[in-house]
Amino acid sequence: MALPLKSIVIWLEKIDYVRNNTFIVSNSKTRYSTIGGLVFFLFGMILFIIGGRLIMYQFLLIAHGDEITGKIIDSGSIRGLSGGYVNYIRYQFKDDAGNLNTGQSSGYSGEPGATILLEYVPFFPIIHRISGEGQTKGYKWRWFIFGVGLLFSIAGIHWLLHTRARVRLGARLSHEGIMVKGIVHRITDNGRTITYLYTTNLGIFGGKTLPLPKTLVQEYREKDQVEVLYDPAFNKRSVLKIEL
Repeated sequence: MALPLKSIVIWLEKIDYVRNNTFIVSNSKTRYSTIGGLVFFLFGMILFIIGGRLIMYQFLLIAHGDEITGKIIDSGSIRGLSGGYVNYIRYQFKDDAGNLNTGQSSGYSGEPGATILLEYVPFFPIIHRISGEGQTKGYKWRWFIFGVGLLFSIAGIHWLLHTRARVRLGARLSHEGIMVKGIVHRITDNGRTITYLYTTNLGIFGGKTLPLPKTLVQEYREKDQVEVLYDPAFNKRSVLKIEL
């Protein structure tokens, strides 16, 4: 069935809005910075969720947890991050309502069919673990994992916002900026960024590019001339022409 013309127009307007306002930058010169910010953010969120889960489990199981007997239904080993093998077990238990709950814990071994002592929260039975598991390293480091994840997430968001602001600044200065000759001050960040100096009527200013493709940065050496676009209203704001 054909869509009404009004619906098509609204749909196209939404696509255009997302294209113009998204954090993901399609310009290949800024792709490295965008990917870096996303990696920091996603890695941080993974640690944040893991740490937050451990904190919540520890609090609820200590404050409201009950012990219950379960049964091992499977066991084995998987390759760990360090290259060795880590044992695991899968278990089942019935809560007070008679519902069957299943869980898995690493670092434990046992024969299928054997009984095992568990901890669970009666009013929220999906929260459970092997009795004594709260003393393992993961739970002891829960606040550290949570804090590191939070810091990485904030750093990733800051990185993405900085990239977005830099791209928008470049787009504006390409029309409104004043072009002057500057010099390369230093090649930094493993050959991916350029710090530069330039002079205006108000003095000498400096700037730094976003991470750029190495093939582009390798064309420049310290003291080489570069074309700089700066903001006439705020001379400290600038971009290199090669960033556009």
